[in-house]
Order: sequence, then C-alpha cells, then structure tokens
Amino acid sequence: AQTVTQPQWEVPGQEAETVTLDCTYTTSESDYYLFWYKQLPNGEMIFIIRQEAYKQQNATNNRYSVNFQKAAKSFGLRISASQLEDAGVYFCAYRSSLAQTVTQPQWEVPGQEAETVTLDCTYTTSESDYYLFWYKQLPNGEMIFIIRQEAYKQQNATNNRYSVNFQKAAKSFGLRISASQLEDAGVYFCAYSAPQ
Repeated sequence: AQTVTQPQWEVPGQEAETVTLDCTYTTSESDYYLFWYKQLPNGEMIFIIRQEAYKQQNATNNRYSVNFQKAAKSFGLRISASQLEDAGVYFCAYRSSLAQTVTQPQWEVPGQEAETVTLDCTYTTSESDYYLFWYKQLPNGEMIFIIRQEAYKQQNATNNRYSVNFQKAAKSFGLRISASQLEDAGVYFCAYSAPQ
C-alpha cells in the first residue's frame, strides 16, 4: 500500500516570503503521479500542480514549483512571493498509474450500475472539532467536492446519492454511493481539516 505524509500543511498569511511545504510518500511503483491541492473554507479542493514520476524536471505552475526527489520519495511544494490569499490548508496526493490505494483501503469505484458502493476511510486526530470531506478526482487531476461532515454533528451528512457513515469514536468516515452509475467510476479521496 502507498502512504502519504505531510508534516506541514497550513500556510500562514504572510506576504513576500517563499513558503515550502513538505510531503513524503511510500510506494513500490515506478510510474505514478503526485499532486498538490489547496482546500478552500467551503471544502472545495483547488488543483495546484502535478508531477509525473517519470519526468526528471520539476513541475512549475506560475508561483508554484515542486521539489521532487524520487529516490527519497519526497515531494515538496514551494510558493514564491507568497500573498495573503495563499493562506490556507494544502494537501499532497499520490495516484498510482495502476490506481491502487493511498490512504483509504478502497478508492476506485468500478463502472457498475445500480449497486450501493461503500468506500472506507479512517483517520487520527487529537482535536474534538474538525471537518471531514470526500472528493472525486478527475483524470485531469481536478478534485470534485462530494460531501462534508462536521465532527460536532451527530447526524450523518447526505448529498443526493451520497451519504457518509461517520463514527467519531472509531475515527471512521465511510462514503456510500447509492444506485451507482457508470459516471461514478473513478478515484476518490477522503480528507481531514482542523478548524481554522
């Protein structure tokens, strides 16, 4: 299984600095993709930059650049001339070319119709107030917001055919897709955000 670790993920609201965020990962694959996203307060995930593992040159996108070290399995993000609007929560993500799992045991929804599909996600936190999210990743790297759960709410969140099975004591946050359709096929991510 692949894992992603981010020691830092909150960018402070300070201007004119170069901010660096660290991300390390583990994988036995040689061909894969790495991404950085910024999470907005409403839960939406904004795509920032993508790195293909087979490319030796580090990816750049405007003020964003990466420090990709394949041998060390390190994938840092640099934000040059940081601005106040850069403040926020950032996520790095891994996607295997074989579409294998990252943080949740299941994340690939097959293209089968009329079933109820369940994806699992567990997390660790010492906070009592936080937010949990599910996203679907499109082939171009864009992340589509699906559903959000506030930890203080006992009632499970629902959004059309999507619902969650949130068990705060067990730190479990499953996603259910009812009456699944062919367009539901894809790669899904769960995410955690502490209160700002």
